[in-house]
Amino acid sequence: MPDVPFVDPPVVLINAQQVTIITESLQRAILVRMNLLSSPKPTYEIDGQTFKWNEYLDVLNKTIKQLQTDLVALDEDYEIESSMYSA
Repeated sequence: MPDVPFVDPPVVLINAQQVTIITESLQRAILVRMNLLSSPKPTYEIDGQTFKWNEYLDVLNKTIKQLQTDLVALDEDYEIESSMYSA
């Protein structure tokens, strides 16, 4: 076995591929947020493990905002359309 460490080959994504990847990630994050909001849970601790749903929702919202920003930065012609419903 050679003593040279493995180095991943460089991956170059074209703009369209980056837009596709970010769009898919954005859609997944929105679906996760929708599922979380459809059945809200309290923060709790069980067997030494803490589940902080409000913090998780905050992270999801920040992720969605960042993905939207990244998408707009890649493609200035891209428009983000969203709707929000409340019960």
